[in-house]
Order: sequence, then C-alpha cells, then structure tokens
Amino acid sequence: EDESVHLDLAKANLARMRGSYDEAQDVLLGTLRRYPSNLAAHQMLGEISYEAGRYPQAVEWFELALDLDPRNDSIKRRLDDSRLRVAALSDN
Repeated sequence: EDESVHLDLAKANLARMRGSYDEAQDVLLGTLRRYPSNLAAHQMLGEISYEAGRYPQAVEWFELALDLDPRNDSIKRRLDDSRLRVAALSDN
C-alpha cells in the first residue's frame, strides 16, 4: 500500500466528521478498488454506515473487516451492535 491510502483515510475521516457520509464512502470505495483487503477502509465504511443509520450495510462492512482480522474484539462488538439494530428495525 502506498502513501495515498493514508491520505484517503484522512480525507474520508474528515468527510465523516463533517457528516458527509456519501463523500467519505466514495473515497473509501476508491481505496478498496486499489487495495481490496485494506482493513481500515472496511472498518471505517462500517462506522460510516452505522452513523448514517444504514445498519444492514454496517453489518456487511463489519463482517468483511472481521474476515480480515478475526480476533478484533472492537469489530466484533460493532458487528454485534449493528446486528441488534437490524433486528430492532425488522421488529417494528
């Protein structure tokens, strides 16, 4: 991976903090086209989806991140929480 990945992650995080979730997502998807197994990009896409209330997407991104880092307890917790929110949505 090259320096542009770190710049992409910083740019995406800045967009995320501004609430520009679609912009952040676009940057990260570009990163994943170049580096499909970038853990940080998958994890941040999960966080962005979660913050935007897109819980089914968050589950998918966190599952992909967990595939890359199966022992990551932080990702496991976020995945579990996202799954609970999906279940709550389907109960309503």
